[in-house]
Amino acid sequence: MDAALRFLQSLNEAELRDLVIMPLLSRMGYQDVRCIHGTLELGKDIVFSQQDPLARVRHFAVVVKRGPLTGSVSASNSIRAALAQMEQSLDTPFLDPRNGREVNIDGVYLITPHTLSQQSIQACKGALARHGSRVTFVDGPALMGLIMEYQPDFTWSLPKDLPPVVEAISQKLPHRQNKAFVLMPFGGHYDSYYVAIYKPGLEAAGFVVQRADDIFVPQPIIKDIQRAIAQADVILCEMSGRNPNVFYELGLAHAIGKPVILLCDNLSDVPFDLQHIRTIPYDCHTPDWASKLRDAIRKSVFSIDPTEVWPPPLSKECPPG
Repeated sequence: MDAALRFLQSLNEAELRDLVIMPLLSRMGYQDVRCIHGTLELGKDIVFSQQDPLARVRHFAVVVKRGPLTGSVSASNSIRAALAQMEQSLDTPFLDPRNGREVNIDGVYLITPHTLSQQSIQACKGALARHGSRVTFVDGPALMGLIMEYQPDFTWSLPKDLPPVVEAISQKLPHRQNKAFVLMPFGGHYDSYYVAIYKPGLEAAGFVVQRADDIFVPQPIIKDIQRAIAQADVILCEMSGRNPNVFYELGLAHAIGKPVILLCDNLSDVPFDLQHIRTIPYDCHTPDWASKLRDAIRKSVFSIDPTEVWPPPLSKECPPG
């Protein structure tokens, strides 16, 4: 539980909203779950609805706060400021995108991955009493409890939830130096993917694994990356999100003819020039996806034929034009 809660707290607000809270609300049976975060949100990050027993549709909003909230009046992360945002949600309707009609909010939830202290709750005790059940706080432990009840496969990104690697190290490829380098974005859930999926998947094939932040030498980082790519026997590239640094590094790897395993959680993120190359797709909202992806990485390594790397490396003999 503690590790899962720390992971929740490491997410940025968009990741918390899109990868955790919205799927959770759908799992809980709520309808029309949608993000309306933006300049016209009027206090609402997420809206959803529920059909009550009397056949009336009730509408709700969620205010998402990724950082810890304090009871301080002046602090930018005060719970009173969050409460003011919740009150704005109640006071102002949103436009239903299906018909353009104004929809009033019946209740609003504040969701944060951090524990709310007694001091912060005391700071808005009067407002909570005034609004009654229309305003509800869901802090980290409560959110984690809902996840474990309705979305237990969410903890895919934590190493402890993956089954142990059973492949023997004797399966190492004898003609390789067994070095792998990972090209990927940094931060948020990607760091958890590296620890829980990419690295153990490559290690299961007998490779020593690195990514750029594993290298500590006093020289420009791009030199480290170029050297690591040149020395690696296998490159793993996470293309999700179209990170420009990742694509630059991928171009370097292809230019010198390195075998590259491509991953992506959305095939629309794969540029046209790469669409003819096999990519391992994955969907983080499906059960056991992390274990399956890790095994797919391992199998892909063993399927590589170093004599048939595609695309072929550049050479000085390439015809101009």
